[in-house]
Amino acid sequence: MIEANTVFVIGAGASAEIGLPLGAGLRDAVQTRLSFAIRRGHATGGDQELFEVLRRTELSSATDSFASIKSAVQSVSSGMSGFPSVDRFLDFHREDEALVNILKMTIGKIIWEKEAASALSDSSRQSKAMELSQWWLARLLMLICDGVQKSDLECVFQHITFVIFNYDRCVEEFLFRAIQNTLALKADEAAALLSSLHVFHPYGSLGPLPWQPTAGNITSVPFGKPDPGKLALISGSLNTFTQGCQDRSVIDAIHSAIINARRLVFLGFGFLRMNLKFLSPELSLLRDLNRDVLGSAFEMPEDDRELASTFLQRRFSTSNVKLVNLRAKEVIEQHSWRLTL
Repeated sequence: MIEANTVFVIGAGASAEIGLPLGAGLRDAVQTRLSFAIRRGHATGGDQELFEVLRRTELSSATDSFASIKSAVQSVSSGMSGFPSVDRFLDFHREDEALVNILKMTIGKIIWEKEAASALSDSSRQSKAMELSQWWLARLLMLICDGVQKSDLECVFQHITFVIFNYDRCVEEFLFRAIQNTLALKADEAAALLSSLHVFHPYGSLGPLPWQPTAGNITSVPFGKPDPGKLALISGSLNTFTQGCQDRSVIDAIHSAIINARRLVFLGFGFLRMNLKFLSPELSLLRDLNRDVLGSAFEMPEDDRELASTFLQRRFSTSNVKLVNLRAKEVIEQHSWRLTL
């Protein structure tokens, strides 16, 4: 059981372990989807289903949808490959309303379809059960549940916070399904238990899952069941790298969790300065806990690891930082004792 306040910061590398795309892979997928050849009002190539959705959507108040699509295709085909990720490309074109909307809808469609193809989807769960059991979150759930009595289940997640810099909902969906099996709970009992777990998506997500509570007019979005008619809806809940987190209450809640954390664990995280600055509360608010910072830095050059470690020490007021050249799963396996101290 994890008894110390712990914040898990999750990046794209953590979801990549079950088939979600990394930065360059997502960039290339976006280019492929938008590789339309447009002539005389018709398009060939690319993702035709996506094209039809874009054509029927008001993408900009300044230009019609067809002109916006043609302009976006030209920008993507001529320039996107020169950027390391879609985020960087979006940051450069932040003032182009139509292009930003087109890319957000394209990203939403890709991520939703990747959820459908992942080991978590209904169609592949049984055939990929072994793959799923090897995922880092399966190993972490074992640590979380170890030593917990059924009478104490309501406390199992009380010391844990997830800050997820991904649009997918793989962490939430896995936990919902896994704890039903591991803890012998019904679906409504699992949903109730997970309502006590603090999960934040600073840049938004595809939307709440059907078992999650929603407020107001927010519509739930099923895991791995893409619906082209909802692309405009889900794109509205995605924030770009430039836009960042728009909800002050979310920012405050994340900073509060970090201020009170005894341990920070980075998994599959890219250690981009903008994201690290976002995570950092005012230094004057950080308690002198000399908090433990552990992170996966798989295939990160040694010099960069050292620089990132120094940056983390300064940002989170601690001398106790360990970044290791391991995948997320290996961090959980090889540092289980450290995680449960």
